[in-house]
Amino acid sequence: ENVFDQAESAYWLARLANSLHIVTRDYVVRRELLVGEGAPYDSATAAETARNLRKLGIFREVAVDSARTDSGLVQQVTTRDSWSTQVYVSFKSTGDQITWGAGVTEKNLLGSHIKASYRYTDDPDRSTSQFSAVVPRGY
Repeated sequence: ENVFDQAESAYWLARLANSLHIVTRDYVVRRELLVGEGAPYDSATAAETARNLRKLGIFREVAVDSARTDSGLVQQVTTRDSWSTQVYVSFKSTGDQITWGAGVTEKNLLGSHIKASYRYTDDPDRSTSQFSAVVPRGY
């Protein structure tokens, strides 16, 4: 599910955030599931699956529960994304020397759980641009 639900998206800022945010892809959630398709439901495994999903750091809310269907008891996984873009700004002045920096980090790039960041720092000695990307296992 999106970052803000129906009740929260009554405000224009929440609607804007939802429209800018790309919801986490299904395969990212499936990668963390510990119960295989067709396997019997197990509450301990469901709890561990929920812990694994929370540990990713990209969800605001995680629920793993059972649901009764025509085919029997099935595992139902619901996730609500958290806002995953972080802005970095720094400023330091010592005497007549100024150091500043700016950057951005995205923890869930395009809904794929790829963490990408860019930082620029300008100080009296040099300026630095730094780019990094972390691709999760099983990508």
